[in-house]
Amino acid sequence: MRAVWIGALAVGCGDPAPFEEPLTACEGEGEAGVQVGSGGRTGFQPWVDGASATVTGDADALGVRLEFLTSGLDTTAAVSSVVRIDVDGTSADAIANLMLQCPSEGAGWVSVFAPLPSTAQGPDAASVAGLAANLDVTLTDVGGETASQSLELVLAAE
Repeated sequence: MRAVWIGALAVGCGDPAPFEEPLTACEGEGEAGVQVGSGGRTGFQPWVDGASATVTGDADALGVRLEFLTSGLDTTAAVSSVVRIDVDGTSADAIANLMLQCPSEGAGWVSVFAPLPSTAQGPDAASVAGLAANLDVTLTDVGGETASQSLELVLAAE
């Protein structure tokens, strides 16, 4: 429904009512995108292929803390996420609805814990340090807009 309203504005069929705010990146303006990284919302640093991903947790659940920075997705409502981590040919999927932190302007942000597959669970983070991991992230907003990123990472101990 929102896409139709925006299309009507583009051809000059009317202005939004005075009480409606213009779209911001948090409400889905621009091209959909997601970056995976670390550093917190204000110090966010996107990861690139070959980046180190610090493993956290204990013998009950080892995993990686991921941060997502989004643009072009409506993050004013819950965003569906699918995170897949593959280590040595075995994968673990984490599926959740996320509420991203979203200022009045700017990108949406969230931090999540993604568990490693069962074959990469060990007594501690040092047991998996140096292993390669493939990470696939897909986020879908309430309007069906999707953003994805895939990375090849190296697992590291804290």
